[in-house]
Amino acid sequence: MTNIHPSSIIEGEVQLAEGVTVGPLCHLIGPITIGAGTTLISGVHMHGPCTMGENNLIYPGACIGFAPQDYSFDRETPGSGLVIGDNNTFREHASVHRATDPEHPTTLGNHNYLMEQAHVAHDVRMGNHVTMAGSAHLAGHCWVDDHSIIGGVTGIHQFCRIGRGAMAGACLSYSQDIPPFFSSNVPRAITGINRIGMRRLGMSAEEIRVVRDVFNILYRQKLSKKNAVEKLKTRNDHPLIAEYIEFIETSRRGYSPLVDKHRGSRYEPTESPD
Repeated sequence: MTNIHPSSIIEGEVQLAEGVTVGPLCHLIGPITIGAGTTLISGVHMHGPCTMGENNLIYPGACIGFAPQDYSFDRETPGSGLVIGDNNTFREHASVHRATDPEHPTTLGNHNYLMEQAHVAHDVRMGNHVTMAGSAHLAGHCWVDDHSIIGGVTGIHQFCRIGRGAMAGACLSYSQDIPPFFSSNVPRAITGINRIGMRRLGMSAEEIRVVRDVFNILYRQKLSKKNAVEKLKTRNDHPLIAEYIEFIETSRRGYSPLVDKHRGSRYEPTESPD
């Protein structure tokens, strides 16, 4: 059975599955659907349209499903809302906003961990097993792939994509994409590959070598973006290579340049032929 504290307020169409706990001083405004085993500890605010799966844990002060921070959006418009999967954790004062797109909701997958004051803006698409550290912010329309990590107090520009297994360092900002399994600890640039992350994911030595080869093609060989992709296509029989090709060809903001701290240089691929 559900457990709803008497101090909480539930308005509109709200459907709570078996085993949902709504702690003290929560406020839910439907339409909202919450799956079995989800717990709202206390002081949680939710606004529909919002569909949340099972076994999520929401800490005090979190705000889920409110209107986008978009001057042109009428906050009274429900829109397509927000869809959240299973086994996610939203720490204190984390916030996730519903979409501006009338057909495609803001979407979070499963097993994501949003630490205190992390923010996911409207129309974001987040995969699974993503970690956002404290005060990390995703602007509207970002795309965050599985197993990526965004460091604390780091901001990601709208329409950017963070690739699978990528790592964005702390106290930084990014205005271009971070390709899969690459890492950065300087603003707006790549500094290397995420070797530790790849090992933790159980990737083989061969797969790590392929990622290193892609890194060299994109940055070390001084190729234009067009020619780098053409070179990758000669090896696109490997699923990792195909993943990089898809990532680059669908990018809306281009992938981030390289900063080589050891060599004291910066390299940004050009769009023009070599």
